[in-house]
Amino acid sequence: MTVKKNENIIFSSTRQWNPGDEFILMGVRAILKRLNVKYNSMLFNRNPDIRSCFEDRQIFKYSRLDEHFIHNPDLIDLEANIKFDFFDNSVKPNRDYSYVDWVIFAGTPEWSSGRMCDLYSAIIRYQLPVIILGVGGNADLYCENFREVIQKSKLFTVRSESTLKAVEKQGFSASLMPCPALLCAPTVWEKTIIKVKRIGLIFHATRDDSVIWNGFSAQAYAFMMSLFQQVITDYGETHEISLVCHYIDEVAVARAAFPDFNVAYSHDAADYFEIYSAYDLVIGPRVHGVGVAASMGIPGIAISHDQRGSTTAGFLADILDINDDPEASRITVRQAIEAAPAKSAQLREHKAQTMERYVERVREAMTDRTVSYQSRWDFIPSKTYMLDDLRPLMGALEMVKYGHPADVPGREERLSALVPEMRERLINIEHKINQMMRERE
Repeated sequence: MTVKKNENIIFSSTRQWNPGDEFILMGVRAILKRLNVKYNSMLFNRNPDIRSCFEDRQIFKYSRLDEHFIHNPDLIDLEANIKFDFFDNSVKPNRDYSYVDWVIFAGTPEWSSGRMCDLYSAIIRYQLPVIILGVGGNADLYCENFREVIQKSKLFTVRSESTLKAVEKQGFSASLMPCPALLCAPTVWEKTIIKVKRIGLIFHATRDDSVIWNGFSAQAYAFMMSLFQQVITDYGETHEISLVCHYIDEVAVARAAFPDFNVAYSHDAADYFEIYSAYDLVIGPRVHGVGVAASMGIPGIAISHDQRGSTTAGFLADILDINDDPEASRITVRQAIEAAPAKSAQLREHKAQTMERYVERVREAMTDRTVSYQSRWDFIPSKTYMLDDLRPLMGALEMVKYGHPADVPGREERLSALVPEMRERLINIEHKINQMMRERE
């Protein structure tokens, strides 16, 4: 008997960076489960520890360079931006991906940045069909080679009005739908709220107390802390209140700021269903903390501190801006508590309707894998980079990596082994330079 082969699907997401990304991926996979798609799940991991491409210096609070290197700006750039291969159990650059059937961009704002070069390269090289679901943020293309892939995607949905305007400005056509994180919780975790008894405060640390892009501004932090203190003052005697953290650096800060309250955290995104199931209402600036709660039928109040906050409209959240009047915010909290039972029922219906819309759209998109990209990814460059061309940069990398002078035995063999990866990275850098030159014309 012949058994039908599983499809091989690459999902663009992150692991062990931001559980919100993983909630989105869970929602996307829930759609495929409804469609009864049998597949092998493969991850293109955009965790910045796996794929750097920060384009900034001094990313790390504490440099990992040896002391005698830290004043060299070129070596600081290398520390922040260059990484050669990895051991992570995920899609790697410069491999054969002819066996892949689909590539699915599973939400998040990072879908057209430099960190995506490896994936777009593979898509073009191996003519892979693409589905883009629930992306946010801007539509700034790191490389023009991305454009044809996006234009020829089988389905393209965005999660906020601001992203829809950005992609339309780029000439793309997309549909506005709630973020797939709304679909992440299995039905066993869905709740019916009768009365608000337990309130979850979703904590977020500043950039000074966390890492870049997992922290937020001092102004936003001050608004959050003021609101949380007000909620504790107003409801601490009548409701159970505790805190939730999504990133490990936040735990110590939250414990210090709220020593009398429980702080919940897990490195495993799947544990957050149990964590959030304790609450009848959640409040905080983590977009997908509000999202995973909404998926469980738990209403949320989102603290919007940047353009991502508008995503929470798809979770039917009340949205506070960090410039809002404190008394108006206080009223919003009181009204949300009163409306929670009705909002919970509305969320369950909204989730079911959103799932049906996604199932219909994805089913239609997956009926045809045919795609033909005319663009070429310049993985065969016009200039052939020889070892002598790459030697200075690779020598600097050797110094950073091994912390010893360049004239040591075995150096030539190590440099030769780096050539293929260096060539690919240099081409990506060349693309960025060309793009900047065009923008100046």
